[in-house]
Amino acid sequence: SENSKNDLIKYFSLEPERIIVTPLAPDNIFKLLNHKEKEEGFKHISEKYNLPSTFLLYVGTIEPRKNLISLLMAYKEALNEQDTFPKLVVVGKNGWGYESVFETVKNLRLEDRVIFSGYIPDKELVSFYNSALIFLYPSLYEGFGLPVLEAYACGLPVITSNTSSLKELVDDSALLVNPDRIDSIKEGMKLLVSDSILREKFKKAGLDLVKKFSWETTAQKTLDVIQSFEH
Repeated sequence: SENSKNDLIKYFSLEPERIIVTPLAPDNIFKLLNHKEKEEGFKHISEKYNLPSTFLLYVGTIEPRKNLISLLMAYKEALNEQDTFPKLVVVGKNGWGYESVFETVKNLRLEDRVIFSGYIPDKELVSFYNSALIFLYPSLYEGFGLPVLEAYACGLPVITSNTSSLKELVDDSALLVNPDRIDSIKEGMKLLVSDSILREKFKKAGLDLVKKFSWETTAQKTLDVIQSFEH
């Protein structure tokens, strides 16, 4: 991302012309499923992971940088205001400092509202993205933000941070929140959960944006840089 490039320039005093930005892309397995595929996929994951019919989704490593504690606190506040708020499903392996996240769930008494599925293989992850109501990614810092594009490719509306590479990546195709403010995350969740027209708007915007990213493009940009050394 351009944000990563700027960080390299700032913190390592690198010359801007030495850094070429080559964006990533979601794997081709991430896509909109047809009705039958979606039904079969949800049946499988709901039985295997005990998922409700409606849920909010987070995908990523469980570590402080991902801002899960703030997300959980915002979720708790939303739940206090609306006890029918959908359950939260957290997909991802444990990273450093993960213990504090589970302690927060216990302290907030969210054990029956938050589902931790652990690491999920991509084939099942596609069904998670296709089955969720919204995707939550209020990370404190990202060098790119690939899970956002995976969600987009599966037609899932996104809430993410207005900071680091994420703002650059999504532009106006997602609902942006301040990751440092619990009330901002909470209000974003409440708005997108309650507004089906807004969800459809961000779904379409995400599907349009993700078309700009492909591994073919990444490979070509990388090849162009390598070939430029020959001249």
